[in-house]
Amino acid sequence: MKIIHFRERGFDAAVENLLRGFHEIPARIREGAEKIFDEVAAGGDAALFRWTEKLDRHRLTAKTVKVSPKEFASAKKATPAGDLAAIKTAARRIRAYHRLQAEKGFVFDDGKGTRIAEEVLPLSSAGLYVPAGRAPLASTALMTAIPANLAGVKETVLVSPWPDGEMRPQALVAAEIAGATAVYKIGGAQGVVALAIGTESVPKVDKIVGPGNMWVNAAKAVAAARGLCATDGLAGPSEIAVAADDTAPPEYVAWDLLSQAEHGPDSSACLVTTSLKLAQAVQVMLFKLAAGREGLNLAGVSAIIAPDLDAVAAFVDRIAPEHLEIITRNPERLVKKIHHAASVFLGPYSPVPAGDYMAGGNHVLPTGGAARFASPLSVRDFVKRRSVTTLSAAAMRSIAAPVGRFAGFEGLWAHGQSAAARAVTRSAKKPRTRKGK
Repeated sequence: MKIIHFRERGFDAAVENLLRGFHEIPARIREGAEKIFDEVAAGGDAALFRWTEKLDRHRLTAKTVKVSPKEFASAKKATPAGDLAAIKTAARRIRAYHRLQAEKGFVFDDGKGTRIAEEVLPLSSAGLYVPAGRAPLASTALMTAIPANLAGVKETVLVSPWPDGEMRPQALVAAEIAGATAVYKIGGAQGVVALAIGTESVPKVDKIVGPGNMWVNAAKAVAAARGLCATDGLAGPSEIAVAADDTAPPEYVAWDLLSQAEHGPDSSACLVTTSLKLAQAVQVMLFKLAAGREGLNLAGVSAIIAPDLDAVAAFVDRIAPEHLEIITRNPERLVKKIHHAASVFLGPYSPVPAGDYMAGGNHVLPTGGAARFASPLSVRDFVKRRSVTTLSAAAMRSIAAPVGRFAGFEGLWAHGQSAAARAVTRSAKKPRTRKGK
């Protein structure tokens, strides 16, 4: 772990390294995603299955691409009782938290004949991407399918890679408990493409959500650029910033930095602290805890030494991390000074892994500095809003003149005439009666 002081040479370069843009998709990957799009659009299932066999070493057919009831039953049987209990507990807590996010809309009434209702409507369908880099993430199945179902989405289509034709049973169990309406054995860019355009076997969806690697992000970006469906943004490598003072336990901080570093070499884990002594203790602890762990890369782990907590807050706002832990004497005070962080954990007993699985909040989060303008995945991501306007004749007459003014200076003649036609008071016509009646 490299320790960097606020005022030393190279500090700005170190910060830029923390902010390295995962969202900047390399041209070769973008072009590769475009190629997969074009081939699946032209070839349908055949192209989709060809790419899946090439990339995941998994041969599929129209009959085997969708997980069957028998496969769900086998997965449940193969899942240890303790794992099943943990999945059910997590689902219950995630559902309880996300249920509070439901929106009901509202009605504006000016009391003079104008009434505007904002209606909140569920999307008709959603695609849920569950990554499977080191292993299929059962937790992501819960984090995506539960809010979609709480929003009222009727068709929730989950896709995830099955490398070599294998899937951990816990992921299937989680998908079923979360209420996914269908699960398909496809992933990568080709899985996103199938959801975006639809094939003979995989339905097209209105929105695709969920984290993935650079190829998944490239495919999501292409889908959005082509106007095929909405997406929840581009999730990059996992990130954590731990804001701490000299009261933070070094072991806790070290474990929490490692918990993000183990996601992969591109992950970013940063301690920002007022205590050089803490940083040095964490540095020693990191090497002790990581000893003998194959594949664990500490290249993305660093420590920033700040002169005071105001500087800590300013640094955190600058990098806008995906996860932020605050372990200080008064974390509630410090968090009020920080505006940009996607998911915040206060105090020594609130580690990020608790939020990843069990606390109840969502772990599908903006990365790469996107916390400046984006939010965690929620029920709100699976709804749309529309306004429904009703004007009485009197209300329309009262605004016809200013509507005409706007139409005039914006050069839209028919707009003005539409309003003017309704400005004339029309007498109610009496129904005609036949002679002799």
